[in-house]
Amino acid sequence: TRQSYDQAFGMLACAWAYAIDHDSNTLEYAYRTLRFLDDNMASPHGGYTEAAHPQLPRRQNPHMHLLEAFLALYEVTGDGLFRSRAAMILSLLERHFVASTGALRECFDDTWRPADGSDGEIVEPGHHYEWVWLLHEYARLIGEPIHPLASQLFDFATRHGLDARGRPVEQIDTHGAQRQGAVKLWAVTEQLKAHVVRAEASALDFDPAIVSIVCDLNEHFLLREPPLWFEELEADGAPSRRRMPTSTLYHIALAGTELLRWKSGARSPL
Repeated sequence: TRQSYDQAFGMLACAWAYAIDHDSNTLEYAYRTLRFLDDNMASPHGGYTEAAHPQLPRRQNPHMHLLEAFLALYEVTGDGLFRSRAAMILSLLERHFVASTGALRECFDDTWRPADGSDGEIVEPGHHYEWVWLLHEYARLIGEPIHPLASQLFDFATRHGLDARGRPVEQIDTHGAQRQGAVKLWAVTEQLKAHVVRAEASALDFDPAIVSIVCDLNEHFLLREPPLWFEELEADGAPSRRRMPTSTLYHIALAGTELLRWKSGARSPL
């Protein structure tokens, strides 16, 4: 099965690889992947279907990662094609993904209406923070002011989506009620990235919230020897490695990259 989520990461890999090797074959792979998306997965209602053979629910998550890929490819190529695709994803965020309460919905029907039942109410605070970082990246690369949704998404997650120790919980609903109280490592790393870009935008060279998040990661999640991390803390605080997707390494690496970039004064993670 060829999914839009996977195509997004394929193109993101191309952007990072091309920044290093400047190999035209690397870049051609990205363009070829985008052509595949356009030819096989473009939706008449906007964005892309979940898979080459459409399936429901449609999700904001693949589109979030497509935005990340389009921005990175725009940075390394300067091609307006990727800029226009990034703008298309931003339009979906504005028109469909954010509920009237300020929450970021996860699941939709084919026309971008909220999915039926409880699925349409699912909200993941970690994705709020991931979008905050992306909206700051969009502003940096496109040369526009930071989108107001960056603050709105940050505020909703921070107001409703944290546990007693300030960590983003796994899942809440569009009104802020907690549904799943476990804390995933990936969500904490995205919280860190959001705080980094907000500190940078405020011209801060020190933020106690960032110190707190890094200390919490070191104390409760990251280990000094294999298997290197706990994937989650359950609602009662017990560490768990029941499921350890390799995608978590992506989140850890990018959070570390952002932290080092900010401290070094570099403008771009690339």
